[in-house]
Amino acid sequence: RTAESTELAKRADDRGASARRHRRARAFCARARVEAPRSVTFRAGVRNIAVAMQSITHVVFVLGIMILRFFSNALAAVVRALRVVFSKSVAKARTPKATANADEVRAIAVDVDGIPDRILRSTDDPERRVEKARLFAEWRERFDIDFILRTPKPYFKIIKRYYPHAFHMTGKGQNACSIQIEKPGQFGHLLDAVRREAEEIGRPDDDPVHAVVEHVSFVMTFLFEHIDTRPWPRGKTIRIVDMSRLGMNDIGFEVFDFLRVMSQVSKRAFVERIHKIYIVHPPASFAFIFNTCKPLISERTLKQIVVCSTLDEFTSKVKREADLSSVPREYGGSCECADCWRDCDRERRLCKLVRKLNANGAH
Repeated sequence: RTAESTELAKRADDRGASARRHRRARAFCARARVEAPRSVTFRAGVRNIAVAMQSITHVVFVLGIMILRFFSNALAAVVRALRVVFSKSVAKARTPKATANADEVRAIAVDVDGIPDRILRSTDDPERRVEKARLFAEWRERFDIDFILRTPKPYFKIIKRYYPHAFHMTGKGQNACSIQIEKPGQFGHLLDAVRREAEEIGRPDDDPVHAVVEHVSFVMTFLFEHIDTRPWPRGKTIRIVDMSRLGMNDIGFEVFDFLRVMSQVSKRAFVERIHKIYIVHPPASFAFIFNTCKPLISERTLKQIVVCSTLDEFTSKVKREADLSSVPREYGGSCECADCWRDCDRERRLCKLVRKLNANGAH
C-alpha cells in the first residue's frame, strides 16, 4: 500500500507540474499578444531614426559642397583681385615707349585677319576673338602642334592603359558628330604611372601633367586633321564619358591642378569642337567632385554636359543626336565592333601612326 500511495502521489505531482507549465505558456502567449504592438512601435522608431540619420548625412554632405564651393569662389575672387592690382601696378610702371612696344608685340602675335574660323564663330566680341586666338596660338606653340603628328609618343601606351579612351565612329547624316568614348578617373595613379615610365626611359625631368595634356592634344589633332576635317559648323564630337572609375581619391592638389590644366587646354585648343558630353555611370561621389570642378568649367561647356543616371536615360537622349548604331553596345547602342576600345578603324589608324613614330624615334 505504501508503494501504491507513493506512486499515486507522484502521478498527482506530475499532473500538477504539467498544469503549471500549461498555465505559464498561456500566460506568456497572452503577454506576447499584449506587447506585440510595443515591438512594432519600437521597430518603426528604429526605421525613423535610420531615415533621420540618412537625412542628416545628406545635409552634411550638401553643406560640405556648399562650403567648398564658397571657398573656391572666394579664392577665385582673390586671384582676380590680385591680377587687377598687379596689372595696374605694372601699367603705372611702364613708360609710354614700353607700352607701345608691348602693343606692337601683341599685334604681331595675333593676326586679326588670320584668326581661325571656329574662333570667329564662337563670339561676336572682337576683343574676345583676339584673346581666344592668342590663347590658341600659345597652345600650338607650347605643345609644338605643327610637329606633334611627326614626333615620337613614348607615353602613349601607359596613358591609354591608365586613362582608357578611344575613337568610335561618326554618326549618320551630314551634320553627324564623331563619337569618342572614355573612362576618366584614378588620375593620381595615371600621373604616378607616367612618372615611373619617365624614369624607366631615362627622362626623369618630364612633367607627367604636361605629358598627358600633350597626349590629349596629339589625339585630338589627329582626329581633326586626319579623320574629321569638315569645316564649321561640322567637325564636332560627342563624348561619352564613363565615370565608373571616378572616386574620392581623385580629389587632391595634384589631381585638381591636372584637371585645371586639362580644362584650360580644352577651352583654348578645341574651340567649337565639342557638341555634347554625356556622363554615364556617375558614382555616388560624382556630385561632390563635379561641384568641386565646376569653377574650372565655362558656362557654355556646362550647358553641353548631360548627366545620365541610367543607360535608359542616356539612350533616350543620345538618339536625338546620333544613330544608336554608332553608339557602343556597352552603353546601350547597337554598333557592330568586336571591341569598341581597340578594334574601331579610327583607333587602329591612330595606333599604327604611333608605332611608326616610335619606331623612327627608337621608342
